[in-house]
Amino acid sequence: MWALHGVEHHGRLHRLCLPRHAAFFGFGAYAFGLVLAHLGIQAGYEPFLFVPIAGVLTVVLALVIGWIALRTRAATFVIVTIAMMFMVQLLAENLVGLTGGGSGLSFPVPPWTGDFFDTPFYYAMLVMAVVSLLLSWWIRRSKFGLGLLAIRDDEDKALAVGVPAHAYKLTAFVISAGLVGMIGAVYGYYVTYIYPQYAIDPLVGISLVLMVFLAVLARSGARCWVRSSWNRHSSGWRTTSARACCTSSSTQPCSWSSSCCSPAASSRQSATSSSGSPPGARRPVRHRVDE
Repeated sequence: MWALHGVEHHGRLHRLCLPRHAAFFGFGAYAFGLVLAHLGIQAGYEPFLFVPIAGVLTVVLALVIGWIALRTRAATFVIVTIAMMFMVQLLAENLVGLTGGGSGLSFPVPPWTGDFFDTPFYYAMLVMAVVSLLLSWWIRRSKFGLGLLAIRDDEDKALAVGVPAHAYKLTAFVISAGLVGMIGAVYGYYVTYIYPQYAIDPLVGISLVLMVFLAVLARSGARCWVRSSWNRHSSGWRTTSARACCTSSSTQPCSWSSSCCSPAASSRQSATSSSGSPPGARRPVRHRVDE
């Protein structure tokens, strides 16, 4: 579940907003539970077929919230979305006849027991993670994704060159909300019982942002460790020529693919250091002055 959250947030589908994940996560869980209750769906594999319905209902809510919230920017946008999240939480708590209020909402209890209990939910989350990855990959390489990148860098300049910023942001907003709503639906079926403070919790959004941030730091640290280990433990002419290149030239960067790290470059470097001038260079001619 958290891996799917991270894919959704780290991909090109997100608009900077922490609380909205909690609102759509909880709404998807409640929508899924109410659909199962009103249609009389029994526990088992059949409820998984109705997970997309929770995603569609979450998209409808996201259209309403996004149409209002995405007209603002920066701190105002965050404040509006926080207010929307608490409004959804209060509705879930006060609509007792629909959601059960503070008593919560129960789901059909899955019939699986033992070690197999987690397996169906694992594969359901895995399918959604694959779909989310493919969708993010397609958007990243489409005209729509290019427009999102332009909006991220400078929204005013994107508007100036003809990018429909509001439509693009709203589309990304509702796609992201639909995915989060389906995650909440599967998770609600997994825990079999939800209540407002648990399902619509701001810590859901904060946790996934921290996971993405820490994952990026871990990846960068691992990359630096691999590079330093390679440079420290490598031996032979590559290390010698690389160090000679880096110390002799400040204009040309030294890398393993650079021509300065070849044996010919190493010989040229040694010739330069012994003669005091580059090979083939003309020595200055000193004219004798007669007294």
